Amino acid sequence: MYDQILLFFALLVDDDGIFLELHCTSFRMVNQEFCEFLEYELCRVFRQSDNPEVRGFWCDGVVLPNIDERYFHKQVQDKRCCMLAAWIGTDGQTNYELTLRLGNKALSRYARGLSLKECIPAESSDWFTIDIQGKSIDILLE
Repeated sequence: MYDQILLFFALLVDDDGIFLELHCTSFRMVNQEFCEFLEYELCRVFRQSDNPEVRGFWCDGVVLPNIDERYFHKQVQDKRCCMLAAWIGTDGQTNYELTLRLGNKALSRYARGLSLKECIPAESSDWFTIDIQGKSIDILLE
C-alpha cells in the first residue's frame, strides 16, 4: 500500500526567468489553519453549552502533534482520528488531550485533500464531549 501525502512545489524565479529556489512541502488537511478555525469554533460551542461549567470555558489554541508527517497521515487513514493538544478552561490555559475523530464526510474530504472546516457542525453543539477531570476532549467531525 502506498502512503498518500500531497506534495506542493513552489518554484521561485526572478523577473528574467532565472531560477532562484524550489520549495517542496507536504500538505495535510489537519493543519495550522484548521487548528485556528477549530479553536474559534470550540469557543463558540462552549458559550452555547447546556453545562454551566463548560459555558465558562474558552480555547486558547489547538496544536498539531510533533510527529512524522507519514505517521500522522497513516494514523488518520487507519484509525479515522488524530491526537492533538488544546488549551482549554476558564482561563484557556489547561492542557487537554484532543481526539479529532473523522466521520465519513471528513475522511472523504481528507483523502481528497479538501478542507475539513465544513465538517464541523455549525448548528449543533453535540459534536464534542469533554472530560474535565481527565483533561480530554473528543471531537466528532461529520
